[in-house]
Amino acid sequence: MDPASFRSSPRGYVTAAAAALALACAALASAADPGMAAVRAPASSQFPVRNINVGSGSSQVAVDAKTRTAWVAAGHLVRISEVRQRVAAKINIGHSVDFVAVDPQRHAVWTTCSSGLCSLTEVSEKTNKVTHQVSGLGTVSGIAVDPRTGPVWVAAVDAAHHNVALAVNEATRLVVHTIRLLFGAGHVVGAITADPGTRTVWVSGIPCGTCSVRDKVAEISEPAHQVVHLYGTPTRGISTSVVTAVDSRRGTAWLASGGIREPSGTIRVVNIAKRRVVRTVRTSWVAPEGIAIDSRARMVVATGGSTPGTPDSVVVLKESTGAQVGRHSVGFYPNLLTVDPGTGNVYVPIVFKNVVVQFHL
Repeated sequence: MDPASFRSSPRGYVTAAAAALALACAALASAADPGMAAVRAPASSQFPVRNINVGSGSSQVAVDAKTRTAWVAAGHLVRISEVRQRVAAKINIGHSVDFVAVDPQRHAVWTTCSSGLCSLTEVSEKTNKVTHQVSGLGTVSGIAVDPRTGPVWVAAVDAAHHNVALAVNEATRLVVHTIRLLFGAGHVVGAITADPGTRTVWVSGIPCGTCSVRDKVAEISEPAHQVVHLYGTPTRGISTSVVTAVDSRRGTAWLASGGIREPSGTIRVVNIAKRRVVRTVRTSWVAPEGIAIDSRARMVVATGGSTPGTPDSVVVLKESTGAQVGRHSVGFYPNLLTVDPGTGNVYVPIVFKNVVVQFHL
């Protein structure tokens, strides 16, 4: 399947690639047993990397820094020990696991799929077992958790075909808020990020394949339960992917947009208090399928695409300047990555390999 034909949002990409994913992953599978120790991969910068075999292609990773556990959406749910950097458990949810988020306060893992009417599934970190399922949420494009106040945030298209963000109460498992995203016509809802420090939620709006509109990012105030600002680019119909990350310590949000697997992308740095773009970072290696910030190390990690003669990559940028300080060749299609700020461990899901790439900042 031609990568250029894939949908650009995480939901759309996984939906379009679902038929080819199993076959491609089987062809690219490592011969190593997933329970064996991680295998070192060649490094392409000063950050040594390793491949952790998760048994199938993966699309997102979330980390519980308290238990030093990385959780991987890889069709099934995979638990990785950060201490040993190896698979500790595989959990069958009953449907495809394409998105994952973790609440470290309640030791709960939340997953969902990307196509059809998917359920939101809760897994206990203590038992590795499914504890609850929430249905009727519409077609989901991403999930996030605010561990301080307890909602699971879901980006979705509802039954009336509206782009919405849903707040699901973790205690009652009921939808307590439905927020229209105000993108307007011509947008596909994409990824979602929740930041407990600034009490904001960020949802991507991506131009549809034939729509000449600007990409959008909706900023939601958790206390107000409404969109308080929309950020967009000056050009139309260019972006095919938009992802976000937040640094609570510095009160900034990083909004990355551009072409699917096609560097270079653009990152807009937003002062959250002023609701203003304060810096624009352009780097020849960023293709926005995943972005994360280590606020302690003051580093930003972002996915990169490929150009003729170069493989897909992950880049490391200095948060203070946006300057690139490292780059890894990681394999076909890095996606919704994460970083554990307590350990400096970065985990990169690779859609068309059976591994999660790990390295330390």
